[in-house]
Amino acid sequence: MGLERQVEAATVPALDWLVVANAAWARVYERDAAQGAMRERFSKVHEEGRAQGGALGRGRPGRVRKGVMSTAFEPHTHPRERERTRFARALAALLEREAVGHRMAGLVLLVSNPFLGDLRAALGPASRAVLKGAWPVDVTGLQGAELEHRVSQLLHLHLQPLGGGSAS
Repeated sequence: MGLERQVEAATVPALDWLVVANAAWARVYERDAAQGAMRERFSKVHEEGRAQGGALGRGRPGRVRKGVMSTAFEPHTHPRERERTRFARALAALLEREAVGHRMAGLVLLVSNPFLGDLRAALGPASRAVLKGAWPVDVTGLQGAELEHRVSQLLHLHLQPLGGGSAS
């Protein structure tokens, strides 16, 4: 009886995962494409993404010495960009683990700019293999039925041509 349950759980097809995110937080949903129903898998908050630039601090300046004279150089990366990249890498690592474990059939990113570029750049090979689409759209303020409706609209608009069918 216990073995039947394990086999049954293993044969349940994985659902598409949908990431709704910005530089401060991310929510990841499972989405049943047939019904459009979404269930939140988890959310991840990056407090440093909400902080003002001054609160993040500045990196130590680089120094160059020539004889008795020295020069200090400001870091090339702004603290806000550094934190955005750090959050993108952490989220991408989590998505990669789940993709390697075959816990998602497909992956869709609905992520605000410029965080979308950071996240796409950080995705690993397994998550890239299941990536169905990525759009620079901010739907982080939506929840529940309103979010499901907006996601259905976006996916219908953008994924329809990928299916090979014609919209009549």
